[in-house]
Amino acid sequence: MPIRTSDLLQRAGGLAAGAGAGAGAANPAHAADLPADLPADLPPDPLADPLDAALAAPGLARFADLSVQVGTPVEVGAVGHGVRRLIPILGGTCTARDWSARVLGGGADFQLIVNERMARLEARYVLETDAGDRIYVQNDAVRTATAEVMARLVRGEAVDPALVYFRCVPRFEVASPALAWLTERLFLGTGVRRPTDVLMRFFEVQ
Repeated sequence: MPIRTSDLLQRAGGLAAGAGAGAGAANPAHAADLPADLPADLPPDPLADPLDAALAAPGLARFADLSVQVGTPVEVGAVGHGVRRLIPILGGTCTARDWSARVLGGGADFQLIVNERMARLEARYVLETDAGDRIYVQNDAVRTATAEVMARLVRGEAVDPALVYFRCVPRFEVASPALAWLTERLFLGTGVRRPTDVLMRFFEVQ
């Protein structure tokens, strides 16, 4: 059974009273009064800190899986603060919790290769659900790996996803009232870059 801070305070009070009755004499039996399973680092007492639950680490709920088809990169070149390139978005699919959608062509991933180990990605595209509703997606991401692995990605080669850190923060704009809740939540995502497509999984922050 978990031990609460309030219980320990009551026990400590009893020990202090006993010590006072003994006129300050040491009483080695006090150590035996403490519970044998007393943890070294007690968890916060929720009764003592009512804000603890509100400040706890949030959970993640799986929201959607996407497969986004991409075209040949358009290389702009070195622009002073990195190498700029645009990746055309050709299409794809999205399977969410309550609906499915297709990725419309015409979007793009605006990439900035900051250095040999990191790229910042700014993807902009539109989803069209099976019901005909459209969702504008703004997905900002960071992709990092060793210089060798990043060079292979830039060349369009297949690499082991375990060698790449690929995390994103998608945001949504909608016109449909039924999908308005998408604009009221925070989402995080993971991704895998393959030669002809990008796989992503979005999570709703609880």
